[in-house]
Amino acid sequence: RALPKPWPRSQDLEPKVFGKPGKDDVVVAVSHCWPYAGHPDPLGMKAPDLYKLMDQATDTLKPKSRLLVFLDFISVSQRPFRSNQKDRTKEQQEAFAKALRAFPQIYLQADAVLHLDTKMRQVPNDNAVYTATIADVEKCKITKLRDSLVVVQVDDPTGVIQIFDILESINGKPITSEDELAEAKRGGGGKTKSDGKSITSMFKTMMGSKPVKMKRCPFGFYSTMSADKKGWVYLERFASMVKGAMVPEDQIKNVAYATSQETLTEIFDGANRLRTAAKKGREQLKDALEFFVKELDKKHFFAVSLDKANNTG
Repeated sequence: RALPKPWPRSQDLEPKVFGKPGKDDVVVAVSHCWPYAGHPDPLGMKAPDLYKLMDQATDTLKPKSRLLVFLDFISVSQRPFRSNQKDRTKEQQEAFAKALRAFPQIYLQADAVLHLDTKMRQVPNDNAVYTATIADVEKCKITKLRDSLVVVQVDDPTGVIQIFDILESINGKPITSEDELAEAKRGGGGKTKSDGKSITSMFKTMMGSKPVKMKRCPFGFYSTMSADKKGWVYLERFASMVKGAMVPEDQIKNVAYATSQETLTEIFDGANRLRTAAKKGREQLKDALEFFVKELDKKHFFAVSLDKANNTG
């Protein structure tokens, strides 16, 4: 509980904070949504809710040894959320992909799931507009994410452009694609004038003084969508429903904890629906599962993080 704010990435933590579960340990997994592409809680707003649920789980589950917590951001290696941070190594990327495939089993096999519905707010200076130059842009790697051109890597961490910032226009002209940006950076086909000067070189010299409109996004996109509308969150809640249906009815409250009574009610009602259907037979269980599939169809899946945009998270 002594982690700094904002939480460090998994690979930036000391090995001593990690533990391999033993037979006397209790393991809980945390279900939550990321308001930002780069960090799930840059202002530290989730921590009090998380600690409260951890205490509730400890009081009811009474671990003989430790309460171990799986929280994606601090349990699995992450991309940089600051310009001076290194990206995952090859080994970390491979481990991340392996962990990602295990996520469904983690939420199903954990002793309990802590469901966070903390109300979030934007960080200071989010979406502040500033001006850069083509020379500044040349020091960055920019990728199309959703409908924006997002900085995903910078060569100079001390430069004016930072990771997650968004490029909007050059010299007043909106730039909406990587092709348009590449053309602006090339400045033409590289033809040579009779005096031997490259047109591309001359264009870059001219464009170097043209303003590039950028938008500051310290932690990436900010999502205003509530947790109950997000598909990934619903799948994690469904995992708790399945767990709740598999335990005796008087133990259902031991498999899920939440900051929202509405979320708990949804999970417990879903667990009871599955349990009742399973007792009635295969066809009734199939009908119950189709109900949850229809509910999932109402949810939204979209890329907030770069991992999700690349189908790796």
